[in-house]
Amino acid sequence: MEEEVGKWTNAVLRQFLKARSIPYSGYNKNDLVSMVKTAKNNPGIVEILENDDTSEVNDRRRTVEIDGQQVTFPDPYLLTMWDSNLLTLPPFTTPYCLIYLISKMGWSANRITGYEKERGYQMFLNKHIWKVLVKPVDHGRTFVKGSCTRQTAQTESPYEVWGLLSSGGTIEAAGCQCTGDDGGCKHVVALMFAVADFVTKNGLLGDTPTCTGLPCQWNVPRRKARQELAANIDFRKDTGIQRPFPPRSEYYKSHNSSDSFSSSDLLQEFMAVSGQRSSYAMVLNPPSQGSPREDLLSPVQR
Repeated sequence: MEEEVGKWTNAVLRQFLKARSIPYSGYNKNDLVSMVKTAKNNPGIVEILENDDTSEVNDRRRTVEIDGQQVTFPDPYLLTMWDSNLLTLPPFTTPYCLIYLISKMGWSANRITGYEKERGYQMFLNKHIWKVLVKPVDHGRTFVKGSCTRQTAQTESPYEVWGLLSSGGTIEAAGCQCTGDDGGCKHVVALMFAVADFVTKNGLLGDTPTCTGLPCQWNVPRRKARQELAANIDFRKDTGIQRPFPPRSEYYKSHNSSDSFSSSDLLQEFMAVSGQRSSYAMVLNPPSQGSPREDLLSPVQR
C-alpha cells in the first residue's frame, strides 16, 4: 500500500487530502505522501467526506460564531454589486494574515519565520493580484475578492480568490477556485498580503495614525538648547585636566605710555645699532619741505 501511495501524482495526493479536509497547500510530494499514509493508517482521526459534500464544506468554511450563534455568510461567488473603493477596507495588516495561517491553516513555526520565501508571498511581490473588490455584508463583516494570475499557465483565465474580514481586521475565512483550495493556498496568501499592503500604505489602520498623517518630525530638535557665555564653554577635547584660568581684567597690565621711548630716542637707538646714520636719517627723518638738499648745493653754498 505504501508503494502505491508513493506512485500517486501530486494532484491525486491533494485530492485525497482535500476530500478529508486536511490542509495540503505548500507541501512537497514527500510531505503529501506522508500525510496520505497517516490518514490511511488512522481513518478515525479524519472525517471522510463524500464527493457531493463540497457545498457543505464551503458552507462550514463561511460559518462564523458571532455572539454565541453560528452565522453562515453567503457564497461570495453569488454576490453582486461589488465596490472598487478599497478605502472602506477594515484595518487588515500582515500580523492578522500570519495569525490566520497559524491558527486556521496550521502553518509551522518554520514556515511563518520564512513566510517571505513562500510562493504565495512571491506571487504578491510579482503582482499576480489585480482587480480587487469589496462587498460589505451583515454583522460588520466585509468580503474582499480579487483576480489572481496563475503562476505557471498565465495565459489561462485567472483564479477568483476571496476572503471574509471582520471589522477589527481579522480574516475569518478564505477560498479560491483552484483545485488545491483549502482556504490557505498560495493564491489566497497572495491576496491577503496584497490587501494588507494596500491597507498599510494608504493609512487605513483605524485610530492608529501613520507617519504621513502626523506633523513632520525632522525639524524638531531632539533636546532643548540653552544660552551660555562663550567664556563659560569648555571647547577642549580632554576635559579631565584642570582648566586654565580664563583671561580676567585683574590679570591684565596695560602698557604705560610714560615709560615708552620718544620718537627721537627711538631714532637714535636705531641709528646706533645700524651704523648708517646719514642714510637712515634721511629716510626716517627727512628734511622739511623748505630746506634744500645737501647734494644739490654748490661748494660755495655749503
